[in-house]
Amino acid sequence: MRRLALTTYAFACLAILFGAPALASGQLHVVTNEQVLIGASTGAFTFSGDVSDGGFFTFNSFFSAGPPAFFQSTEHVIQTYHGGAGTLTVEKQCLSVFIGGGIFSDTCQAGVLGGTGSYQGEHGAGSCSGFINLLTGLASQTCDLRLTS
Repeated sequence: MRRLALTTYAFACLAILFGAPALASGQLHVVTNEQVLIGASTGAFTFSGDVSDGGFFTFNSFFSAGPPAFFQSTEHVIQTYHGGAGTLTVEKQCLSVFIGGGIFSDTCQAGVLGGTGSYQGEHGAGSCSGFINLLTGLASQTCDLRLTS
């Protein structure tokens, strides 16, 4: 009986250590990789770094164009990642600049607003970069985020 209790305790400890993202305390480094079809309001993502997760994201955004309007614009984004461990909401301020060949470079500053599930209480900041390809109709971006609870 004692051996069964110790074995059960050991498996419970392993499940806690390896079964959930390591979001207990301190600072965590999270890298997002995301893709979305241009014009869509949802796309796919993966998290790597100190946290492994994936799923889909939703976002709302609005643009403000600078002169000349086609070659440069600013996008304000509220984006929520819906993963297996919960949700994480990020606010982004992005600058898109036309670099030629139907492609815009995209550079953003990001602020982590909070989350649910394993991401509850998380906040932080980071930066993002990517490309918007008008020829393929696909936008891709990578964010480097630092989370603190």
